[in-house]
Amino acid sequence: MKLVFCGPPRSGKSCLREGLKKAIGIQNEPYPYVITACPDGEGAWFQETMNANPELAAECKAAYKSKFTPEFIQRVADSVKNCQLPLTLIDIGGRTSEDNEVICASATHAILLIGDLNHLPE
Repeated sequence: MKLVFCGPPRSGKSCLREGLKKAIGIQNEPYPYVITACPDGEGAWFQETMNANPELAAECKAAYKSKFTPEFIQRVADSVKNCQLPLTLIDIGGRTSEDNEVICASATHAILLIGDLNHLPE
């Protein structure tokens, strides 16, 4: 199962991904496998770092943030397509785009998070 987390910014995608990873995780195993499919600077490390040291998390996010490039899109799309583990969690970030369509083409399932309906982007 290749499960995509999608929804608007700040809807809880990365938090849900991290919570599921911890709830399902098997010690000393890379399971479930997480693919960070958005170059927004929030890797699989982000939530734990944010809980422990918000200033460091913000600094790292700013340093790691980049843009979608053809190379990034192809690398992540290939990772989604070629992953053969029983469960892969894919965080695509908070924007609808053709780039995300390419990345999600090989996914099998999706969860759409909405978040706070009073704070949706216009």
